[in-house]
Amino acid sequence: MALTDNLISHWNLDEASGNALDAHGGNTLTETGGTIASTTGKVGNARDFEAGDTEYFEIADNTDLSTGDIDFTIAAWVKFETLGNYAIISKWTPTGNQREYELGYTAGGTNRFRFQVSTNGSTTVTLSASTFGAPSTGVWYFLTAWHDATNNQLGIAVNAGTPDTVSHTTGVFNGTSAFAMGARPSAVGDYWDGLIDEVGFWKRVLTSDERTALYNGGAGLAYPFSGGGSAVDRTASSAPSTSDAAVRSLTALRSATSAPSTSDAAARALALPRALAEAPSTSDAAARAVSAVRSAASGPSTSDACASVVVVARSASAAPSTSDTITVAAALFRSASASPSTSDAVVYVTGTPAPEDPIQLFYAVPGPISLTYEVDGEP
Repeated sequence: MALTDNLISHWNLDEASGNALDAHGGNTLTETGGTIASTTGKVGNARDFEAGDTEYFEIADNTDLSTGDIDFTIAAWVKFETLGNYAIISKWTPTGNQREYELGYTAGGTNRFRFQVSTNGSTTVTLSASTFGAPSTGVWYFLTAWHDATNNQLGIAVNAGTPDTVSHTTGVFNGTSAFAMGARPSAVGDYWDGLIDEVGFWKRVLTSDERTALYNGGAGLAYPFSGGGSAVDRTASSAPSTSDAAVRSLTALRSATSAPSTSDAAARALALPRALAEAPSTSDAAARAVSAVRSAASGPSTSDACASVVVVARSASAAPSTSDTITVAAALFRSASASPSTSDAVVYVTGTPAPEDPIQLFYAVPGPISLTYEVDGEP
């Protein structure tokens, strides 16, 4: 499953000014209450909220951003300028008991990121990121919070670390509150003071691997999540998971007896040095040409991708064989009483030279040939 699956909206917050554009869906947020500046963000630019200006982004209640007893996940990068009781992402209007969900921060003695939901618009369940501990100003934090309707659980994690979870069996209220970023809707308050970047809303629960991919070692991951950080390195025995945002081509180094597996995203062509008795297998992604140096008794085999030319040196008593690719002619020294043989590559006669004793060349031999005569005892 890709990270864009069941993604409803994603706000990059790269705009220089004005509204927050939805890069994935149709939920562009309206700049409200002031001018929200732009500055360098975690990924590209971010929007800089000032609590004193009572500024935030908002969109009216709609089906896309409403929940109920369903799976959903909120993710965002944030950086504090000051610490206070803040709302980061909120569909939470106390007036008229229209509380639904909110990701924020509680100051004072708590000093923790929080995720809260309501089951009926008035009753509140709050989960704090206690495992991570207290945040500081001037530092980027990656937050994910979710409701798991299947497993009846709420969860919150900071920087893709160990999450805090709590059992929650009564679902989430599907109210009529507007959706806001940087405050509670309708100018209720809890205005954010700091930077917000790369906010996403999914109608499913992100896995631990997906949270890690989005965190990307602290570098963040830009929508549509196709950068290097979404790559999941897996061993050859580990099949890519539906929770991977993207899978790098695997360099699957396998033994000659191990065929590439369908669980590999990609397998490099294998360079398989094989024994001469072992033919390349159809289970190999690719086989290099095999340089098969064979004995004179062993002809090149059709099981070899490629056979090197065999140079066979034979004795005078061994006739060249059809199993030899190339046979080097042998130079044989024979006595005068021995007749030249068809198995001799080169023959010359010893003893006193005579006109009837020519030098007989049966085969051409590469390289120089040295012949010596003795005439009257002198070479």
